[in-house]
Parts: sequence; C-alpha cells; structure tokens
Amino acid sequence: MKNNEDFPKRNILDRTISFFSPATGLKREQARLGLDMMAKVRRYDGASNSSRFQQWRRPESSANAAILPSLPKLRNSSRDLTRNNPWAKNAMRVIRNNVVGAGPQGQIAGVTGPAQKKLANVFWDWANTTNIDSEGMQTLGGLLAQAINCVVESGEVIIRRRYRRVNNGLPIPVQIQVLEPDYLDETKDGELSNGGHIVGGIEFSKRAERVAYWLREAHPGDVVTAARGAFQSFRIPASEIIHAFDPDRAGQGRGVPWCHAGVRRLKDYDDYEDAQLVRQKIAACFSVFITDASASPAGATGLAATGPTDTQKDFVQPGIMEHLPLGKSVQFANPPGVSGYGEYARANLLGVAATYGITYEAMTGDYSGVNYSSGRLGWIEMGRNITHWQNNVLKAMILDRIAAWFFGGCTIMGYNSENAYMKWIMPKREMMDPTKEVPAAIKAIRGGLTSLFREQQRLGLDPEEVLDEIAAGNKALDDKGILLDSDPRKLTSGGRPLADARAGSSSEAGGDDEE
Repeated sequence: MKNNEDFPKRNILDRTISFFSPATGLKREQARLGLDMMAKVRRYDGASNSSRFQQWRRPESSANAAILPSLPKLRNSSRDLTRNNPWAKNAMRVIRNNVVGAGPQGQIAGVTGPAQKKLANVFWDWANTTNIDSEGMQTLGGLLAQAINCVVESGEVIIRRRYRRVNNGLPIPVQIQVLEPDYLDETKDGELSNGGHIVGGIEFSKRAERVAYWLREAHPGDVVTAARGAFQSFRIPASEIIHAFDPDRAGQGRGVPWCHAGVRRLKDYDDYEDAQLVRQKIAACFSVFITDASASPAGATGLAATGPTDTQKDFVQPGIMEHLPLGKSVQFANPPGVSGYGEYARANLLGVAATYGITYEAMTGDYSGVNYSSGRLGWIEMGRNITHWQNNVLKAMILDRIAAWFFGGCTIMGYNSENAYMKWIMPKREMMDPTKEVPAAIKAIRGGLTSLFREQQRLGLDPEEVLDEIAAGNKALDDKGILLDSDPRKLTSGGRPLADARAGSSSEAGGDDEE
C-alpha cells in the first residue's frame, strides 16, 4: 500500500462530487492519478526544457519552412566559401570528379539492328559534342560537371530544355541549358484558384504534382539585372525543366548547399587561420623598444619626443652593431607563441569533410595517418555516398530526363525510337589494389556471383564496345597469324597451348597455368 503522499490531494470539489456520486468521484481520482503519473515519467532528454536547453531553439517547422527563409543567404555563404576557402573548393571538386568523372556513357537498349545503330550514332553526335549545349561550349560530361558543382555549392540546379529549328544542323532539335537556382522566382508563393499552390517559385497541383516553374529572365546577381528583366518571371511547364537536388526530408521542395552544417565551422577556421598568420608574423618580427632614461616626464626632450636624429637609427638589420648614447637602453619584445594549430586544424577539417560526405584524406590530400586497411574502409564508406549521389541525383533526376528529351527529339526528326530506352554506365571507380581486386572479380565471375558485363560496367566500360574490340583484335591476330599469350582461346596464362594443358594431368597443368 502506497503512502497517501503518493496520491494527488483532493480538493473540496472532489470531496463534494464523491459524496453525491461515488462512481464519478472514483473516475476523477483515477484520471488525476494518471495525469500525475504521466508528469513524473522520464521522457527523452533531448525534449527536456531544463536550464541546460533554455537557449536551444527547436522550431516546429516543415522542411520548406526551414529552408526558404534562409536559402538566399545560405547560398551566398556557400559560394563565398567555395571562392575563398581551399577546403570548400576541393570538397566540391572531389565530389564532382567522383560522381561525374569523365561523364557517364549512354547505351541505347530496347531496339536492335539498324535502328539501334542509328540511335547510337545520333546520340553520340549530340551528347559527345557541343551540339547538346545551348551555349555551344560543353559536351554532356561538361554540363553534368557544371550541374553537380551547382548542386554541391548552391544545393540545387535548374536544367532547361531548349527547342531549336529542325533545319539548324543539329542531330536533334534539342539543346540543354544549365542554370543556377537563383533563376527561380522565390517571390512567387501562395495558394492558387485552381486548388494548387506555389512554393518558392515552384508550382504544384492540388495533388502535389510539380506542374510549372517560375523562372526569371536573367540572374538577379547580374550587374545589368534591371535592364535584362531579372525581376520579371515567366511560367515554364515542368516538362521543360529538370530540378535536381539531394533531399534530406520528406516533402522537401528545395535543396540546400551541402556545406550548410559546416558554414560556421569553415568561417571560424578561416578566421583562426588569419589570426594564426598574424601571430606568426608577430613572432617573426625582431621588435626593439628604445627607452631614454634622461627624458623628462613631460616628454619635452629625448627620443620619444623628438624622434631619431640623423645619427640614430630606428630600425634593426642583420649584423648591425650600434653604440647607444648615454641614457638609452634597449628592450626586446617577447611575442606570443604559436601552438596547437595542427590539432585544431585536423579536428576542424574532419568535421568539414563529414559535412560534405567525403573523407578527410580526399578533401585535404593528407594521407600521413592512413594505412591500407583504414584507407580502404574510408574509400568504401565514401563510395556508398558516391553511389547514392549517382543513382538518386545524377541518374534519377538528371540523366533519365535528358534521355527522355533525346528520344523526344529523335521522334521529331522521324527516327524510329519506339521501345528504345537508355542504359547509363557510370564513370570508372579506381581500385585500391588491382593486384587483389582483379583476381577477386575473376573468382566472383567464375563462381556465378556476378557477370562479366556487370564487372565491366563497374569499371566504367561499355560491354558491347569491349566485345567488339576483342572480336576485332582476335580477327586481326588470326589474319596475321600472330599468337600471343594474352589470347585465352589458344594459350593458358602460363603460355602453354590450351589443348596440351587440357590433355595433361592435373599436376602437369599446375603452376601458373589455368585452364
């Protein structure tokens, strides 16, 4: 039996109700007891309102409500860091080089024969030349590099389809334009009469489908924005726009710069480096103070009041020997020391690298504390991030839409693209140790754990192109009567004729030979 102190105290209303209706009074006692016990239950510490968390602002905001008010300044902060901070610049470069590299390869699938060859040739002439760029400067790989740079630095990118005349000499009458997200008119916001709504320049239907984008005519940061109508926006159908970013929360409509969690850290580190540089300059100075014991308190006479005479020097140089006049003395400054810089720099840059999702070593080029095992573990973890960005940002949001635009252009030109689709081969991922990974891949292929084509694609190769090259090479060797030990059709890896190796015993076929 608990003490009466464990139960909530009854007031005069409780006693009155219990006197006239004991059942109702009992229910009130039970309800009050339940509320009292709930108040005593320990909840998550992170939801506490204790004095430790009084200065912690925890707003109840949706993804868009949290992003949109801060997005312009956050973009400007990220861009300034990328311009002036070498670590932010290199982090963007590392992500771009690993996600895009030399550029993904598109492979026409779904059709065969002359139709497939025609579409493949058209795609090559379009995507691997400057025909794809509305400015006539970049190939598809270059445009994708710009797009990923923009996603990392600005949080998102806008890619617009531009139709051209059929007779302008392009393989297909379609080009691509890469735009920064500043072109989105963020002043367009609110409910629409048709039941839809606009959030940050993006128009949604009443079923939350993206139906249009409101784009400015020019970049609002241009020096001639007013003349070019940068503050005037136009409604562009969503079918003409690719809006790519890496969403973190469900319902998120806009992207944020990837350094958002490390902006303060990067800026503080810049300031810390400047302060350390000033301290180093001070420490490197040979500061000398000359005092005059004969000077009057008012400073009417002496060096402090009159300055150096023609025979007195106010500088120090190597090898100098100067005889001071009577009453003069010299004091050397004791500048502050510089210590702890390396430890702070590493700890800070570890956090910056984590913000971007890459390894500290890849961002800084500092591999002094890495061995093969730790390097491989970091490379594998970073590789998971790269795979995510390639599959969910580069391919799903950008490449598949560009492929749809390409086939649409083929239809305009009258090419047979029915049932055709694009298979994308991502750029090559470098091996940590080819002497170990290549034999492991061969065993996986022979064991049925993977296929030859899949391993070739993992290396960034087009399997059909590789097979064509192998067939052409074998034919040329046979026509010339040349036999190489690299030809697995006739020789083992040890250089023995394949027929002899198969005819011999297992012991004779051992050593370096493989059947």
